[in-house]
Amino acid sequence: MANIGFDWGTTTTSVSFLAEQNTFDYLRFGGNQLNTFPTIIAYGNEDSSRRIGVAAQRVMYSPQFDVYSNLKLKLNATARNKGSRQRSAYEATRDFIGNTIGEYVYSHNVPPQKIVFTVPDSWGKDIFRHPSLMFLEQIISDIGFDVDTQISFCSEPVAAAAYYCREICQNEFSGSLLIVDMGGGTVDLTLCKVESGNKILVIKRCGELGDTPIGCSGEAFDFEMTRKISDANNLNLVPNSPDFFKMKNSFEISKISDANALDNLLKNYYAASESDRKMLSNKKALEVMDNNYMMYSVSIADIVETFDKINRSVLEKCVKEMLDCCRDEKISIEDPESFRVILTGGFSNLYCVEATVREIIGAPVCGKDPRFDSGINRESRSTAIAHGAAIIANEEVNVDERFQKDVGFFCFDVFDNNRKKVTLLKSNFLVKDIREPIYFDRFLTGESVHEDSSLTLFIQNFFKLLWVNFVRLRISVMLWGFRLGVVKHFFCIALTKMVLSAKYRLEFNEDNLP
Repeated sequence: MANIGFDWGTTTTSVSFLAEQNTFDYLRFGGNQLNTFPTIIAYGNEDSSRRIGVAAQRVMYSPQFDVYSNLKLKLNATARNKGSRQRSAYEATRDFIGNTIGEYVYSHNVPPQKIVFTVPDSWGKDIFRHPSLMFLEQIISDIGFDVDTQISFCSEPVAAAAYYCREICQNEFSGSLLIVDMGGGTVDLTLCKVESGNKILVIKRCGELGDTPIGCSGEAFDFEMTRKISDANNLNLVPNSPDFFKMKNSFEISKISDANALDNLLKNYYAASESDRKMLSNKKALEVMDNNYMMYSVSIADIVETFDKINRSVLEKCVKEMLDCCRDEKISIEDPESFRVILTGGFSNLYCVEATVREIIGAPVCGKDPRFDSGINRESRSTAIAHGAAIIANEEVNVDERFQKDVGFFCFDVFDNNRKKVTLLKSNFLVKDIREPIYFDRFLTGESVHEDSSLTLFIQNFFKLLWVNFVRLRISVMLWGFRLGVVKHFFCIALTKMVLSAKYRLEFNEDNLP
């Protein structure tokens, strides 16, 4: 049985699966030997042929192709609108995911039976389903999969936690994990408790999408850095123009190819005193070459200032929210044997991210801290999410979570015209406890109802509510013939209160309801 993990990222995608000898491997195609490939799809203008990944990236600026990227950030309420493009973001996403799965089928001669898709925590932040998640479900259904039986969705940080538990700790860690996920578009943090090495309980989620179409993580940082390069060198690059994106792509290539040198420079900068930082800030960090082979220098100050402007406040807010949760849960963040911080996502490779997290939790900004496990290296930060999703798909790690919202309903009191809240399930209940319907263990009879006071109250209130609305409806029908207009409405309410004595008045007490 082929069960795979699918990390559809903003800038890169990774697909992982269980291979021989109980090890995990990654989908590679089109000459790409990396474990990830660009989340880009290109259509030929003449023959409508499709290219994805590296092949699409190579023709990104060719006028002979219609190219789409950053699809994850565009899968929003306007995803079906084409605008001035030939295809909508919905169509491009459907084709990208469909072709990627097709490459897996072509390589392995078997279709996947189950797919775990990873999604940002911020997509599940509100009580209503995020439109991006609804579109993704519809896309997967369009491709031909049964969303109910073949597809599961897992948050990106939780998938990274599964990877850490199985691959880094060999199922021997028990304690708390704070996962900090910064990829191309979103900032997502999750606090988990791990038991017996392979049982993960999600305690708290926290995520931010940002206020702009490019998110609040890696893409937003690269966009601002490109604008800074343009302004500093009087290039007058117009944002979102082809020349602007070419420069942005050149900056990304320099940032990734010189990652080790940049990492050391930033560590030295953060470890220095305030006076020494001023001296180091003007030191060259990167050189960016444009299509005309012109070189442009980027200083350490450029990197740090841009991160502080675009990313730091969002990350700081989320980390502090998690620390508050640790205090509420009485989780000690000082003991490395029972508390670890895991950084994942491609943008977390920029040391500014780790330095900020260390500063907020009170760790040394540089140097060894056993709470920051060095077992997750630069490459695995980019692939841990897909790898963890494949681990979950193959049921090698058990995941459950506490639901963070109250569940209940609102009702309308016809006597005082106020909306009242009835809470049926308090927040922090285990999701596994309500995955299946819960039935009464006996037939309900008059005697059994009276044995349970809370059930009696619920049934009595239910029928009182029906009676109140029935009487009010009858009075409204009778008065309609008099055409009293607004007067009818108030007279109806007053008459209802007279006809129903005080014993029919509904008093909603959520603590007394089941």
